[in-house]
Amino acid sequence: MIGNPAIIWTIAGILGAACFARGLKMKDNSRVLAELLWYTFGAAILAGAAILWISMEKEVLVQYRIVLALLGAIFGALSLLSIGEWIRPIASASAQTPQVGSQPAPNFNFQAPSTNQFNFGAPPQTPARDPDTLYQLQHPVGQVERAAVDVASSTVTFDLIRGAMNLNVEADFEYRQYILHITQSAAEMGQKESPQGRWIERRLARVTCRIVNVTR
Repeated sequence: MIGNPAIIWTIAGILGAACFARGLKMKDNSRVLAELLWYTFGAAILAGAAILWISMEKEVLVQYRIVLALLGAIFGALSLLSIGEWIRPIASASAQTPQVGSQPAPNFNFQAPSTNQFNFGAPPQTPARDPDTLYQLQHPVGQVERAAVDVASSTVTFDLIRGAMNLNVEADFEYRQYILHITQSAAEMGQKESPQGRWIERRLARVTCRIVNVTR
């Protein structure tokens, strides 16, 4: 009975249709790899049925070869797609693709027409400075503790300057509205990468500074 081509194709068709239906179910659940695997199983069943059918024929016609080649190509293509999905899933690749619609809309800020100028985007804002931070060339170079300002003698003293790895003690620096220059430091403590290397951690204790200028 199994040698009847009609029975072979009937059984193969039922099993193949079941595999394809299961693949469509996986598609509805967004499970791409499982979907492709079910399609591959269905194509394998049909290709196997074709091989069994042709092996029972006394003469292999060109039409048989075309059917077998077509089913083999479908099976091979689905197998390669399944392997590719297993190696690099489509879902993870699409998650890394930037969404154009999620980008914020540009902000156009136009000035008065008489100036013949216009600006794109929000105007730049200068970040607020920490009142207990020292600045040199617009960059923070240290944190002070227990500062004392003596305007009469034009001096400012700090009990401690910590985090002073990038502070150039030979150059002026800014503290609040004052431009200062170090005249005396009782102690310099910290750690270097090497005797001539850069500071990893640096503190200056009991520092006396001269007021060079007042910015406001």
